[in-house]
Amino acid sequence: MKRFSLLIFLVVIFLLAFLSSCASKSSLINYTTFEDQSIKVKLSKIYYSWGDITEDSQIIVIAKVDKLVHNVDLPDIEDLYFPISELTVIESLKGELETGAIFQLAQVAPIAEDPIVQEGQTLLLFLKHFTGPQTNDPNTYTCMGMYQGHYIIEGKHITPSYLPPYNTVDTSLEIWGVEPRTDIIVPMLYLLCNP
Repeated sequence: MKRFSLLIFLVVIFLLAFLSSCASKSSLINYTTFEDQSIKVKLSKIYYSWGDITEDSQIIVIAKVDKLVHNVDLPDIEDLYFPISELTVIESLKGELETGAIFQLAQVAPIAEDPIVQEGQTLLLFLKHFTGPQTNDPNTYTCMGMYQGHYIIEGKHITPSYLPPYNTVDTSLEIWGVEPRTDIIVPMLYLLCNP
């Protein structure tokens, strides 16, 4: 009976240690600021594959950032502003935006998980229609899952726009299990959009 009690005691200790470990990991994900004073948010959905984000996205494009149109401040929201940028579609992979179309991208700043696009950047974007008090332009979109729908293209290389502090994958070697090159990812996305 003593051995059984000892076994139960050890299992309880193990479970408490495990749960404590889980709590410390989640606190790593939920802290509120970075050294650059940007605000940290908890995403409502985490994507785990190109297929998942492709399925959820209304629009997928490769686009070039033309300019920042303006920053919107809302009187009821302190410490945040909303950059609206103008982009031109270089290549349309999914949805209603055609090559050459000009659209607006709405973002939230300073949010670490929503890195502000920079003029001249070429981007791979997974988008959905944006509605909100920041703009009434129906040609405005926002990225799916913030950084999860925002990738920077430099030559043939694709890099995430942001890496969460808990990221353990070398994104120079793979993003969601695929080598981060346009000549691999773009054809794969075409196949995912047109099965």
